Amino acid sequence: MAHPLDRFPSLTETLVQAVLQVAREERLGPGDRLPSIKALSERFGVSVPTMREALQRVANLGAVEIRHGSGIYLTRTRLPVITGHPDALQGHDQTLLHLLDARLAIEPAVAAKAARNITDPQAEALREAIEAAERALSGAGGEHKANMSIHARIAEAADNPILTDTILSLIKVFGAEQKRILAMHDRPSRERNHADHVAICDAIIAREPEAAESAMQKHLSRVLAEIGGARTGKAERND
Repeated sequence: MAHPLDRFPSLTETLVQAVLQVAREERLGPGDRLPSIKALSERFGVSVPTMREALQRVANLGAVEIRHGSGIYLTRTRLPVITGHPDALQGHDQTLLHLLDARLAIEPAVAAKAARNITDPQAEALREAIEAAERALSGAGGEHKANMSIHARIAEAADNPILTDTILSLIKVFGAEQKRILAMHDRPSRERNHADHVAICDAIIAREPEAAESAMQKHLSRVLAEIGGARTGKAERND
């Protein structure tokens, strides 16, 4: 039977929420600097080491960035919907398929919402993300980051913070799995991926929800089929 105190958050957890509440109350946005560790510790009546531990926890959850010698900068005003867990069975082949299946269930609808809600600045950011991915594919490096940036931009354009947080959390928590998926693609497959991304983004920028949803469905279905086929082939070679 759980101890009654187990139902209450720890001091660190309370401070994590308090830091994000400060950001919301002061109307801070991503990129804005938070008060110093000393100022926050005085504000909440805790020691500097305790405050530092809480801020490190917030940083580990992806809500702030601690830049030594510069300050603490906000990256988001809410904790991610999905967070990593030390006991999670990440890295297994089956996890790759489950991840892609989950994305297939969510992202086509997100693409359709993005096509309905995208703003002109977001459309420009999406064009820039596509250009960055093309440079990465051409040998500039950072292909994984560039590809995930496209999906992140699409999620942001959907104008639904829960959906946006879900996609961003999947990208962050399953970053290693996403890199493995990319590594399992040969050059022609990577070129098809880029062509898929271009088609998805063109439909979103043109504000065509049905075309955007269909293009995302086609893209993720193809990737899922290719990774499933690669996994089957690997199993057969090991028999």
